Amino acid sequence: MKAKKSPPKWATPVRREALVKAFGKYGNKCLLGHNVCPEIEHYLVYHGKEVLIAIPVDTQLWDGHGNPIIENGKQQTMPGWKIVRVLHSHQEFSNLYEQNSEFFIGGWKSEDRAEREWLWRREQQLLHKMPDERGWGRIYDPVAKDQFSSARDPFEIEAISVNPLTLQRVARIRVAGTGKRLFVNIMRQGKGKNARKKELRRATQDVASTNHNLCKAAVARFWLTRA
Repeated sequence: MKAKKSPPKWATPVRREALVKAFGKYGNKCLLGHNVCPEIEHYLVYHGKEVLIAIPVDTQLWDGHGNPIIENGKQQTMPGWKIVRVLHSHQEFSNLYEQNSEFFIGGWKSEDRAEREWLWRREQQLLHKMPDERGWGRIYDPVAKDQFSSARDPFEIEAISVNPLTLQRVARIRVAGTGKRLFVNIMRQGKGKNARKKELRRATQDVASTNHNLCKAAVARFWLTRA
């Protein structure tokens, strides 16, 4: 027993009903809209397409000095091929209903593609949101906003350089929640054997480094001046 073939995805009940109405309107009319047309030319549709073909050509031969190679009074040639672009056209029988139905179906397929792309983009946005933000049309909770503000770092280091006037290392930091930037003088941290051991020990003990404390103090002074 053969499995029942499912209709295409664009063939919704509303669209199939529209095709039935289109058939009742156009029926078997010719391309010019005549009900009973005896002219066969009115049912012909011409399609043109550019294709590449190879044609045989004879290439003239020349010597190294630019003189033609002549034997027996004739210039010698070498057979070859040349690629040219030509227009290939063909014709097929059609009627007014077939032409309009193909136009309708093409538009419906374009609408379905646009809808699928919008759903995919919406899904990607939801997947990359925070767990508390996920959901269709969900509003950001003020309590969750306060929790997020208290849990995040008070600053973010954007760059570290050397002050050309004082020759001291300077860090440019961005204050969290604002667009303000601060320049903080920091200490030079060595990367010797003892320094690396100290960094590992501080990381395991969850102890902030000296430069981190300097930046944190600068951010605290910044908020005091704005209060």
